[in-house]
Amino acid sequence: MAVTRAKASTHLLGGNVAVDVLGMSPQARAQTLTSPVNPHPIVVQNTTQTFAIPVTHNCKVLNGYVMFTTVPAVSGGTSTVQVDYVASDGSTTTNIVAAQTILGLTNKVPSAFTIAATNPTSCAAGGSFLFTVATSNNTVGTADVGGQVALGIERVEDAIISDTNTAVANA
Repeated sequence: MAVTRAKASTHLLGGNVAVDVLGMSPQARAQTLTSPVNPHPIVVQNTTQTFAIPVTHNCKVLNGYVMFTTVPAVSGGTSTVQVDYVASDGSTTTNIVAAQTILGLTNKVPSAFTIAATNPTSCAAGGSFLFTVATSNNTVGTADVGGQVALGIERVEDAIISDTNTAVANA
């Protein structure tokens, strides 16, 4: 005799259950945010360019990487990238990755960001991760091609989960 079974999450629990983020494994809490480097090219002589990734849920940054299919070259100059968290109302900006050079990287090989000591323990949903690339007033000999950035994040609790319906909780 065949038995039909439904997933408990859709059949039994309905919409009355909250998942405790800390009850999940570190692998389940982890997520990677990726974004192409835009505008393209991002390394432009004597220019500061920015792009952002929205923060969709409360999280903390664990690590980050940048990679170019073709790494930019600035003859005798510098080009740096830094990452900041910007609050949803724009009132505060907190540094996550201090400015570090993107010149001299290897084509198609990700390079790890050095996470700053000021990295917040929680970035609130609704904010954004702002990437800023600053290039000196020197000739850009090789334009960047196919850039990609990635941030490894881990979800953190929005708030303590409590059952306000004690009659049901104690039944």
